[in-house]
Amino acid sequence: MESVHRQEFVDWFRCRIIKLYNDGQVGKEMLSLARGLDRRVTCYPCCNVNGFRFHTLDRDETSKTQNCGVMVKGEHENENIPYYGLIKDIVELSYREGNKFYTNRQGIGYKKDRYEIISVNTKRRLYTEEPFVFASQALQVYYIKGMKEPSWRAVVDTKPKNLYEMPFPMDEEEPYQEDEIKCDNTHVNLEDDDDKMQLTKNVVDCMDLD
Repeated sequence: MESVHRQEFVDWFRCRIIKLYNDGQVGKEMLSLARGLDRRVTCYPCCNVNGFRFHTLDRDETSKTQNCGVMVKGEHENENIPYYGLIKDIVELSYREGNKFYTNRQGIGYKKDRYEIISVNTKRRLYTEEPFVFASQALQVYYIKGMKEPSWRAVVDTKPKNLYEMPFPMDEEEPYQEDEIKCDNTHVNLEDDDDKMQLTKNVVDCMDLD
């Protein structure tokens, strides 16, 4: 059933959407999707997405920094798990109506130790044929080579550029300042219990200090 679905769904979907478009039930974007992709593609050595700068593996080999590591969140047997890989190609696909989207071609088993550190086995590959991910799904990681097991790499998450964790003290009260200070000429009367002397204090108008 699955093989039949793969072989026949594309043609069925295209015919179905064209009919719905002619009846005015779907728009041009759906028609563009049904007609399929332009066979011409554009490849890039790097791209900026989700606050990360990604390089292909070939581009990374000429750089001092590592920017080809990628992680996408997926699902396996009703469990959310991360998938790790290296970017081999960055491809821009175009639809015939002018719509575009970007994919990363990536390719790894993983384990987690008692310290919650994730390591991936570079000799293992995903058993299904799913080498592409959407660029919007990509999160960046980099890998540290293991000393005892050369085929394993420890995974380190990276943070998007221009994103900073600013400390915010919750327990301290916010500084308070009145928007407007009202001052006028008043008299303060103080009495001494011994000689009943009356004291007078003049309060002057406020001034602005530079």
